[in-house]
Amino acid sequence: RELSIWRDTPSAGATATVNIVVKVASSAPVSPPFIVNTVTVTSPTDPGSPRTATSSTTVRREADMSLTKAAPHTVIAGQNIDYTLTVKNNGPSDVAGGAAPGSIVVTDTLPLGTSFVSFTSTGPGNFTCTANAQVVTCLNAAGAPGDFPVGSVVTIVIKAMAAKNLPDNSNLNNSATVALTGP
Repeated sequence: RELSIWRDTPSAGATATVNIVVKVASSAPVSPPFIVNTVTVTSPTDPGSPRTATSSTTVRREADMSLTKAAPHTVIAGQNIDYTLTVKNNGPSDVAGGAAPGSIVVTDTLPLGTSFVSFTSTGPGNFTCTANAQVVTCLNAAGAPGDFPVGSVVTIVIKAMAAKNLPDNSNLNNSATVALTGP
């Protein structure tokens, strides 16, 4: 964008300061990794006019991701249990789908005595989940389908089966994390 500011002609040797505050969009690209700002001063009395200066500002994305988890208080041995994970991007930046899946990684470690059955994912990011023993890893998709803008919420339901031979009053502790690995 171009911005023009008119001011009375200052006397010789005088300086004038103009502060312009801009907001960088939460979706600003990080490639190239900077924003270039150019200012041009034009004066009818300056033989070197116009004069130009340029500065670059590095763009970095940060997103405060939150994770909540819900599960029923009881399960019958041999039956399925649903662990509901809700992931939200609290900003200030969007999370972009990277070159490969997994700029957002949700990891859920299932309790001993349970086994992974399936998952569903509702919301942006096109998350998919895989299980390796007790560890379920969910990744957002690569590219635009994996984008996760500020304010976005995804709900991932991980269905696990409680072992048929679990003793009464077994305590099934389940933990999950969310991490950013990319832009």
